[in-house]
Amino acid sequence: MTFYLIGPSGAGKTTLASALEAQGLVRFVDSDVELKGVEGRWESVLQFLNSWDSDKDTIPLLVAIGAGTQDIDRNDPRRPLWNWLCSRSEHVLAIMCSPEETLSRRSNFHDTLDSVNNTEFESSRVLLYEVACNSIVTSNVTDLEATEALKRALRIEETSTSSANSGGHEPIPV
Repeated sequence: MTFYLIGPSGAGKTTLASALEAQGLVRFVDSDVELKGVEGRWESVLQFLNSWDSDKDTIPLLVAIGAGTQDIDRNDPRRPLWNWLCSRSEHVLAIMCSPEETLSRRSNFHDTLDSVNNTEFESSRVLLYEVACNSIVTSNVTDLEATEALKRALRIEETSTSSANSGGHEPIPV
């Protein structure tokens, strides 16, 4: 089964997916790495996404849809990524954090809070985040707590805390 992780830069998509991959619980592909150099070309993004779209995997596959890929909808009124994700919304998870947290995690950028709000939280990105069937909020929690929340959302293994929330856009409890 393939799951798609979306969310602002620095929210933890790569960190959480890499942690689960290191435990042997998932396979992980990062669109920012795989699509370097073709950002903004929907045909290339579509080919990439379709190549990983499967329900036959024995181990869950996580595809992190990074900021470069999420920007595909910014200047395209057809909203191709949004439409593609909507048809798979039950397999889309939003990894979210506050704009302030996003800014603090992007130490290699020279951003301001305004620039983060104008990129990571602008309207076309927010529409993408709202496609997700569930969200995991990584602000003010440890990576371990957020990783456990992702495991619950994926129903990978039962943990000692509550099970994944399957209703709407409510955050998974951390």
